[in-house]
Amino acid sequence: MLKISSQEEFGLRFLVQLAKAGDKEVHLSDLANKEGISLIYVRKIFGILRSKGLVKASKGVNAGYSLIKNSDDINLKEIFDALKYEEQDFNCSSFSGNLSVCANHGNCGVRPIISLLNQKIDEFLSEINLSQLVKEENEVISQISHFNLLLSASNLQRPSKQISQTQSLSPKKQPKKSLVKLK
Repeated sequence: MLKISSQEEFGLRFLVQLAKAGDKEVHLSDLANKEGISLIYVRKIFGILRSKGLVKASKGVNAGYSLIKNSDDINLKEIFDALKYEEQDFNCSSFSGNLSVCANHGNCGVRPIISLLNQKIDEFLSEINLSQLVKEENEVISQISHFNLLLSASNLQRPSKQISQTQSLSPKKQPKKSLVKLK
């Protein structure tokens, strides 16, 4: 399974909202209310997005945020790279257990699979731009169904349980990782 952190998921959702807004600026408090999460968490994510050059802030009484580039020019790989909570390192030294190097160092059948999977995921994310995500869910599924990856649009399903607008997550209760299954 591919692990997507809550920071990555919310960051992507916020960028979709900015793309939907077009030239209008979006207020962080509006995003926090709409998503049902704390303003502190929204500010944290926007600090990252701003430092990575994806959004800009205006000053003044009605200050808000907008995209730096056109949503057609921002792909999902760029977004996920910017929002990575921690570097996901899949090299032999990362999973060596109690040994100084992996027991399979030099003759590993797993490493090429993980490398290929990462390469395919990067290729997939590079092919989708932010402007494609502002459409209705069925249109997005239709757009990505032509990718012959590990993903099959016929296997995509809507989440079985939605959190209502009134059930907000406090920063302590926000999930650290959410999982997306690629089939």
